[in-house]
Amino acid sequence: MAAGVHDERVIPASSPDRHGPVIASVAVGCVVITLAGCVVAAVFDHEGTAGPAGFAGALAMILAAGTAAATGAVMVLAVPGNRTGWLLLAAVTVLGAGVAMTEAGVHGVVTDPGSVPGASFYAAAGPGLRAAGWVLTVVAVPAVFPDGRLPGPRWRWLAWCVAGAAASLFLGSLLSPHGQEARLAHWHNTFSTTGFVAGLAGAAAVAGAALIVTAGVGAVTGLAVRWRRGGPLVRQQLTLFALAACPPTAIALAVMAAGD
Repeated sequence: MAAGVHDERVIPASSPDRHGPVIASVAVGCVVITLAGCVVAAVFDHEGTAGPAGFAGALAMILAAGTAAATGAVMVLAVPGNRTGWLLLAAVTVLGAGVAMTEAGVHGVVTDPGSVPGASFYAAAGPGLRAAGWVLTVVAVPAVFPDGRLPGPRWRWLAWCVAGAAASLFLGSLLSPHGQEARLAHWHNTFSTTGFVAGLAGAAAVAGAALIVTAGVGAVTGLAVRWRRGGPLVRQQLTLFALAACPPTAIALAVMAAGD
């Protein structure tokens, strides 16, 4: 540094030393909400309409969502400025709330009608929140991994696709005559008041599915671009990320192949 020139750099306002307790509280709160939502879902689903397989799925959800929430919390505490950890925490929190509301709604509408106050609202909104949480987890997080940013300015369309997919799926579920949940096939959603609203829900669901596919392809392509541009550290991060994605992907494919 030249003589007489002072270094005027200061610690950012978002320094972990200053906001560490707040960040830690938010991270822990998100983990608690996620786990509580999954536990509530498992309790409501116990001996419910989905049977033993559904209850086993609820327990698996606790493990999966809890692991993702803990990972997001570690990332946030280690590097608060990286949006990847925050996005992962937000995604699993929405997911946890969605699965809890879904199972509470199904229990209060189908399993034991009238036993859960506000069950109709939970049945309508829960599946949509659950779907939005999944979209954010499996598409939005890879889109910004590992630095919390899109691959470049020309990739802003990917963020819009993810946001559009989550919003469309939530709206489609909220306005669907049966909440887009098979166990609610004989229940009529009070938000779906007319045929026009039901048609709007169907269109939103189709649009959401199309946007998910587009965003998914874009996210994978973005990861490939990062690999090509990145150095050894980035490539190591992407390799670990890909390896971590293999087990749940294999399980999902096995479940779809088995049909239950």
